[in-house]
Amino acid sequence: MRRIVNSTYITLDGVVEEPHNWPALPGGQAAESDAVQAELLGECDTVLIGRRTCEVFAPVWPTYEGVVADRMNAAKKVIVSSTITDPAWGPATVVSGDVAAQVAAMKQEKGLDIVQYGFGAVTRCCCSSTTSSTSCTCGSSRSPSASHRPRT
Repeated sequence: MRRIVNSTYITLDGVVEEPHNWPALPGGQAAESDAVQAELLGECDTVLIGRRTCEVFAPVWPTYEGVVADRMNAAKKVIVSSTITDPAWGPATVVSGDVAAQVAAMKQEKGLDIVQYGFGAVTRCCCSSTTSSTSCTCGSSRSPSASHRPRT
């Protein structure tokens, strides 16, 4: 069974914003950070993201160069959205509806692991697909800031 590996810059109080402005590692060791991401993307063949993460990633990743960018851009993208219909960043598939069931099915498919970027509704769907049989529909009625609030 394929694993889902979440890779997200998040503060202890639950803030996820502008990760491109965060330091790579203590001391600014960007090369080491790139090596970690290159290794992760080498073990994954699918990128799972939500609409908001897609809207941030899609315009910039095709402009980057290097091993990490090559792997990110070549990977199959699975975008969870009820509003995106034709993603400009491919190869990509858009999923909606019972996302937890679709993620569970993806995990059963042959392939490498799945990396999930972002931390919000899609993450909660991934967690629910592994801990219960309850279906999860993502992005249907959440307020824009709901996924950025820490859960208490």
